[in-house]
Amino acid sequence: MFTNRNRPVVASSGTSGAPWAIVRFLQFASAVLVMSLIAYALHNYNYFGSKKANFGLAVGVIGTFYILCVILFVAVLPQLVLVGPYLIAEGIMCLLWLCGFIVTAKVFGQHSCGSTRNINNYNPNYGSMNAFQNSQGQVNPFTNRYTSSSHKTACRSAKTSIAFSGLSFVLFVLSCVVLGLNVVKPIIAAHGGAGIWKTGGYLGTRLHRWSGLGLTQSVGGVQQQQTYGPTDLEQQEAAAGTTTTATGGGIHEQRTMSSGESAKSESPVVGEPKYTQADGAAGMT
Repeated sequence: MFTNRNRPVVASSGTSGAPWAIVRFLQFASAVLVMSLIAYALHNYNYFGSKKANFGLAVGVIGTFYILCVILFVAVLPQLVLVGPYLIAEGIMCLLWLCGFIVTAKVFGQHSCGSTRNINNYNPNYGSMNAFQNSQGQVNPFTNRYTSSSHKTACRSAKTSIAFSGLSFVLFVLSCVVLGLNVVKPIIAAHGGAGIWKTGGYLGTRLHRWSGLGLTQSVGGVQQQQTYGPTDLEQQEAAAGTTTTATGGGIHEQRTMSSGESAKSESPVVGEPKYTQADGAAGMT
């Protein structure tokens, strides 16, 4: 016999939200530092023509905005969940920080702070003749302009942004892994792949406030199981037995079921003559 059964499946993230709130705070602080350090360096250099430096600044701005959105959304709408788009966004930010780290390391890390190049002959690509004379032919290696200042403070700020870009990348790798283990894995275990596109109202859970890197309670789901053979009710009836008694007109019927087989026994009707072997022998004589 072919039957369908509903079996509840329960999965839990098993984590506290406090450690992951600290991770989110570190991500926010690191992104703000990258944005601020690069912006200060470019302002001090008075040079905004480097596309690579501007890309590093843009990654810092995007990272800051993203963390603010995550913190606000999980604080106001923790039941939204939708872990599929959430995981995609985390992966995109992880890749952005990797690219930002590589780019900032290339553009700010290839020159030492305080180093300048001396140009004996005037080159209009580096600035005006007046700037050439005032700088005595010194060219900043980052801006490629005549300058009389070493811009050590700006250079150190830019180099510090490299470290925090790398830290942001590591923190987002950590958040992606934690999101996969604490949120995605329990939801898929309980509801399958379709569960990552469902809201918390359907899943019966919520995201941790201020971090969004865990679930506040276990995920409950229903899993279809196909079985062959008697149902649980039939097995219980077969084991315990069912007795049906009907009385009326002096008739008594008892039915006993055991292991799927039934045996019927009927008692003789009241008033019906009984014949024994002795009676039969007497009748023959």
